[in-house]
Amino acid sequence: MKTLYLFRHGDAKPVEDSDYNRGLTEEGIKYTALMADYLKTEGVVIDMIISSGAPRAMATAELIAESVSYPVNNIEADDIIYDAKIGDELLPLIHKTSEHVLSLMIVGHNPVLSDLASSLVDHGRKIDMSKSSIIKIDFDSVPWKDVNHGKGIFVFYKKPVSGGIKTVM
Repeated sequence: MKTLYLFRHGDAKPVEDSDYNRGLTEEGIKYTALMADYLKTEGVVIDMIISSGAPRAMATAELIAESVSYPVNNIEADDIIYDAKIGDELLPLIHKTSEHVLSLMIVGHNPVLSDLASSLVDHGRKIDMSKSSIIKIDFDSVPWKDVNHGKGIFVFYKKPVSGGIKTVM
């Protein structure tokens, strides 16, 4: 069994010099930390984290890594996550994942992550990820190179809300 976690970055500061260089707001940090603590409490183990190189995504990935005891220095940055226009553009990133990796987390941006999640699971609903939210998708006996449309098993979509965490689906 392989598990893919998709985590949308936290709330970002307004654009000053460029969209790419935006960092997290205090609310973005707070809600990302809440979700990261949830993952820790649930005993989630992440074998590999790949993040967009944009500062808001990297800061999100670092908060998660620290919470789940993943070495921050091992976070891989790949700007295809930032540059992608549709979810399918992230499939090569998933396909090249080593088979010893059982749980992969991609930290990035919308609408690409929502598009990817919607295409990987076949439940007939469009997914629209909110900031600092996470989706878990399992793949039963599928090598990473074979991950594709409709092959995933939707497990959950959770997002932070005032006072806690809401299960959306």
